[in-house]
Amino acid sequence: MVLKNKGMFLESILNHNIERLNMDKKCQIYKMAINSKIISKENDKFLVTLNKNYFCDYIGIYQGRYVEFEAKETELTYFNLTNIKKHQLQKIKQINELGGIGFFIIYFHITNDYFYLTVDNLLNLNTNKVPYSWFVDSDQTINTDGLNLYLESILSSF
Repeated sequence: MVLKNKGMFLESILNHNIERLNMDKKCQIYKMAINSKIISKENDKFLVTLNKNYFCDYIGIYQGRYVEFEAKETELTYFNLTNIKKHQLQKIKQINELGGIGFFIIYFHITNDYFYLTVDNLLNLNTNKVPYSWFVDSDQTINTDGLNLYLESILSSF
């Protein structure tokens, strides 16, 4: 299965859930825009370069603590850790060390399941291809109710 808009499904689900949490004044979290520069435009096609982005996908505040997390998707029966960039891992690790809340959200298309991945768990893995079964066994499932993710339960677990 080839994903045309890889990452967009998970982000649309997260955006919907975060909007609800923000409206309920339980947190203030926002999607970070991609830092890009338009080089040229021909007809309806743009040529752009992506500048280095210093933030992960989402940033905000929850109960007085800084929050930053990255959203990843896989259409495979495993999650490849090479999908996490080195600077993203370092950033999330540093946020946690400074008392903030940092983590990764992983979505498996095949099973329609959502998980969160902490830096501690990630650093203890001895493989780049983390099987779906590891996520199930690690008890880092994000509970869902239809399209509603219980993000607040993740945030409060830190």
